[in-house]
Amino acid sequence: FRYHNISSVGSREDYPAFNILPSIAMSDPPQSSRSNVEPRDKERKLVNDTAPTNPPSNRPSLPPTRQPTNQPTNPPSGPPTNPPASDEPSQEPSSGPTKVPTDELIRILGLFDTDNWDWGEELFDYTMSMINDSNDGWQDDILGNGTYLEWDVKNSACDGTTALRAYWADRTDNNDVPPHGLLGCRCSAASISSANLAGLDGVTQVSPASTAKELSDKSEYPFFARTVASNQFSSKAIVATFRGFSWDRVSILQTDTVFSTGLSTDFQQLWTGEHDDESGVWEGHIAYSHSIVINQDETVNEESVRRALNGVPTDDPINNSRVILLIAHDQHAFS
Repeated sequence: FRYHNISSVGSREDYPAFNILPSIAMSDPPQSSRSNVEPRDKERKLVNDTAPTNPPSNRPSLPPTRQPTNQPTNPPSGPPTNPPASDEPSQEPSSGPTKVPTDELIRILGLFDTDNWDWGEELFDYTMSMINDSNDGWQDDILGNGTYLEWDVKNSACDGTTALRAYWADRTDNNDVPPHGLLGCRCSAASISSANLAGLDGVTQVSPASTAKELSDKSEYPFFARTVASNQFSSKAIVATFRGFSWDRVSILQTDTVFSTGLSTDFQQLWTGEHDDESGVWEGHIAYSHSIVINQDETVNEESVRRALNGVPTDDPINNSRVILLIAHDQHAFS
């Protein structure tokens, strides 16, 4: 969550949410050894060997749901000596990563497609553990004395409804207290749904993989940021690649996901029509386009695939294309 980790996709002003919550270091993009923590554990154990045995007496009281699993002994009580930070975003430019206050607990929720992307959860756990360890030589200056991270991972799948339920389940598990930050999701549909709900809570969300162009709309998703480029830039790269081979006619097969339909639309807008660019004067054509259905259980609809392949023109040389662009998530493309 450090500012300079997202500098490749925009300035700090592009991500107002980063001015609100304390900056938390994350590896870029999408987790210190986890000898005592398995990837499917529902309760995450903190690796914080450096936490003081007797924390400072001015440490604020924490709600029961925000107590870490590895609490220091003799936790102090009483109200914080300093008032909480304002929720209004700062307009001052950052000269570096913001250091979080001392003696606080920060809770991070990870929403990952654990069905198809389990290594993302492993990396998240590993990174959180290393941040908590202030003596391992990696980002040791991020957390103040007594400050530590608590985290949990829930499955968002590659589905908006599943992501909504996962976020709400975490909120319910913590007495309706939202997390301080959200890492995820992988798929754009899941990120859009979770960003709508987390945004109502004012929770900063960072996705390592969602590329839907609409997520760049800060009026709709002011608390959302990502470490990858949007489909708008991906489509430009595809056009440039195709023109490198002097192709001007392609067929498109896409799945009916938010990611695929969005990228297909962006590509067709850039591709079709007359052009005069570095590759010369040319006219782009779409010979054929078909949307492949993804079932509710995230499997590919085989009948839809058959219809898509049978519809590819082969008997009319004018409309034929020897180039087929397949746009799909990897679990669907290789199934």
